[in-house]
Amino acid sequence: MLIDDSGLIGGARDARVTADRSKTSLLIAKAIANRSADSAQGWTEIAETIAALAPDFVTLLRFMRREPALLRAYFAVEDRIAPLIAVCGPAERALARYARDLAANRAQPIVDLADDENLRVRLYELALIAGAADPPSLGDAADALGLRTPTGVAALAFLLLKTERASSLPQQIVGAWPRDRRRVFFWRYLALMFQRRLAPFNEPARHFGLVLDDKEKARVARLMMPGQFAAARRTGLQVLRYSVRRSPVTPLAWFSLSLTLPRLSRLISLESWTALARATLGTYAAGDFMARPRTVRLMTQRFGVDGVLHLYQHYGVRSLFEQSLENGARSTKKILKDFSARYPKILPPQVLETVGAFTVDRDTFVTLVNEYLTGRAAHADADIAEIMGAVLATPAPVMRSLLQCETGRRLMAALTQFKNKHDINLLRAVAFAEDAPAHPADMDGFLYELRNAFALELAIHAAQRDGRLVGKPTRRKLFESFFLREFQTDQLPVERLDSARQHLRARAVGRINAVLDLQAGAARLETEDLEALARDWRDPEPVVTLLARLSDPARRGGPSRDAAHLVLHAAKAAAQRKFMAFKFEDARAQRQLAFLSEAQRAIWRQPRALARVGEAQRPDNQARLDALTRGLRDGLTRLCDSEPAAPAPLTQELRAEMSELAREEIKANPIMVAERALAAHVPRDAFPACARACLLDIAAGLDDAVPGGFARRNAARMMRALARLGFPDAQNDDAFQEVIADLRAIEREIPKDMLDGEAISRGLVVTAFDCSPRLMLTIGDIVNTGCCLNYQSGGRINVLPAYLVDANIQALVSWRLKQSHFASLRDYKAVLGALLGGRPTGCAFDGDRLVFRFALPDGATVETQGLGFAHLRQIVRLGRVRYSLSLRPGLHAERAYAQPHPLQPLMHANHSEILRALASELQAVEGRALNFPASRNPDGVYCDALGGVQSGEYTVHP
Repeated sequence: MLIDDSGLIGGARDARVTADRSKTSLLIAKAIANRSADSAQGWTEIAETIAALAPDFVTLLRFMRREPALLRAYFAVEDRIAPLIAVCGPAERALARYARDLAANRAQPIVDLADDENLRVRLYELALIAGAADPPSLGDAADALGLRTPTGVAALAFLLLKTERASSLPQQIVGAWPRDRRRVFFWRYLALMFQRRLAPFNEPARHFGLVLDDKEKARVARLMMPGQFAAARRTGLQVLRYSVRRSPVTPLAWFSLSLTLPRLSRLISLESWTALARATLGTYAAGDFMARPRTVRLMTQRFGVDGVLHLYQHYGVRSLFEQSLENGARSTKKILKDFSARYPKILPPQVLETVGAFTVDRDTFVTLVNEYLTGRAAHADADIAEIMGAVLATPAPVMRSLLQCETGRRLMAALTQFKNKHDINLLRAVAFAEDAPAHPADMDGFLYELRNAFALELAIHAAQRDGRLVGKPTRRKLFESFFLREFQTDQLPVERLDSARQHLRARAVGRINAVLDLQAGAARLETEDLEALARDWRDPEPVVTLLARLSDPARRGGPSRDAAHLVLHAAKAAAQRKFMAFKFEDARAQRQLAFLSEAQRAIWRQPRALARVGEAQRPDNQARLDALTRGLRDGLTRLCDSEPAAPAPLTQELRAEMSELAREEIKANPIMVAERALAAHVPRDAFPACARACLLDIAAGLDDAVPGGFARRNAARMMRALARLGFPDAQNDDAFQEVIADLRAIEREIPKDMLDGEAISRGLVVTAFDCSPRLMLTIGDIVNTGCCLNYQSGGRINVLPAYLVDANIQALVSWRLKQSHFASLRDYKAVLGALLGGRPTGCAFDGDRLVFRFALPDGATVETQGLGFAHLRQIVRLGRVRYSLSLRPGLHAERAYAQPHPLQPLMHANHSEILRALASELQAVEGRALNFPASRNPDGVYCDALGGVQSGEYTVHP
């Protein structure tokens, strides 16, 4: 028999033993996740921590397979081995002793240690974990271990396959096994391939010399599917279509079996699955297959509401729902009601009635129905508490008591709109006064929790103060609908909200300090620091997120301990309102500005703000658009060459309609518009070929579009839709992604703000020259463009602290202000009127809160709300020039990061005016090579002009 880690094939196990192992495994996983990658003693410390948990050998072996270094670290100490051996069975005792010998480099030949061949194989696994060389072949390994029976050889073969040290089985060895041994190994092998989503070799039954009945053939086909789907993602659906046709079952049976895979939606998208069915079965047969009640039921179970909508849009327009439709258009709720009327056993009408009575929000409605369809709330026909419990992973009794009050119902309805599990965990802490599940090894989840914690804190503060909120529209919608309209202190006490906020902040501090302590740092983040930053900043989230990323052992390049501690010291200085002294008066900062006089230092430190009203102009981006168009054509050529040629029954009417659509501004989803246009002229199986032909037609006419005009932007949107329809099997290919990226870039180059006319009559532009800590931390994210210094996602965040602390670096940032940036229309008109009237208006900028403050001529003060993305930003560096016998200052403005906007020339004019005034006051030298001092950041500073990180002094030539 083939044995597993515990020496058993199956059978009952003590539930208490299983529970204890699960608890111990969780603690071991946490200990390993918190290991410091920089510490040479890291595994020694982890081994001591694990030994204190008294694990059994089976649990240890599972972790040694993932972390081979644990074997030598744990079994190097005799005191850990004796208690382990005392509670083991005979086989585990032999394994533990052999692990001890491997750790001490005195291991004996395996043949001399055991007569049982299964035990020899398990000993050999330990040798492989300890670093033994991979065997040249299965036969050589079997000879070295002295395996003579088919049982022993089969155990060895499975070990090598499981550890990916062998990819195939020699026919002569497998053929020598008895039939029953071949059959057992055959199913074990396919189960391994199924579990790991690997594609087994073709016709495995023939390879093992087995004859299967129809049920066994169906089982084989199902076990091979995950690997085949994974291979199709890499190489395209054509490969999968070939696999379906070579399957031991019919194509119809293959697709029916695929719908029994519980995780089918994770293996293949709904669109790809249906496209494969059409390509394999043919359009008519696929439509007939999709209309079968069993297919409908399984599709809705696997794909939820998406499955219903896809059937409606592509296969059930007439046969599944109703005979006549208004251009095929119906709301999602209407579609679900029609579906429920046709298939009440799949989606009972009472479920829709219950959900509809609970919420009128479309997204919430769809989410709750989806939970029922996918089977997570299968027994909740008329119980909203059961459905909500499935959504939020909460027991129904707890949910039922909460839903008894109106505020609780509103909160639960709002929670279901969050698709991310971390959002749900966060807000559950408010709803149920409990902590979200901890995932210490999941740094991405940790960061999501932190960001949402601060968004929640901001919303609570605004709800309790004046009701004004800033932030993403989805969050604003949620909090306005719940906190501002349904806030009832007698039903949801304010103390609970405050407690949840404080608890989330304390947890963020605790997690950061745990990582800093592992890096042997003396400084720690205190809750009081975040309290102070929350007082003075819009929110302290950037500090926590950046500290978490810089301290993350899993970050590319490893953790940056020095950079993390530099950010921590800067944050503490900002919390004490001493940041400017930290940036400019520190001894290292003084050395960076040693070539300036006291007066020049005061000038350089002084923040500046400028407001201007002027005519909007079309961005001068024609050269950029032409370059993007050329790249797009080249990409389309490569993409079309990779697609097999197919006849396109393209009519003149379809060409004309697509050309007209490409010139119009389409407010609906372009993909649905294009699908309807195609459906009116050609059969569905001709959609891809006709979409490709229309795509090339529109691309050929791009040169005729008005330069920089909206026709090119509208064409790009329609081309993006046609590309997705024309290349359904190539959407993961590099060529397809390049085409989509070029089309998106064309859309970005022609701003939406210009769609209302050729130019905006008047525009209010504000520019700030500033180095506030929060502004400098988020400088890579302040403009909606890609940047390697984005504190949330950038790849070079270890050099971001240089912008924060270096005394010779500041930033220029510009926004276009609109009415929505002010508390009222009256405030906006007051500022705009003063500037248009030529009356002097004082302007100041708060970089930590991202607000501008205007002092009007009548003595009144107007402040903007917190601003979002800027449209233009530049880094400004102060360098030195050897001039005669002295050192003189010089300014270097790096390349601008911009979001195209018709008022961009006005923003550039503001930047130039501030730089000219600053250069004049500093008596800066122009047109000479500038030398810059080394950064205070041990990891260096990024310089765009030199295209890389500078670790010491550096020079930029004009």
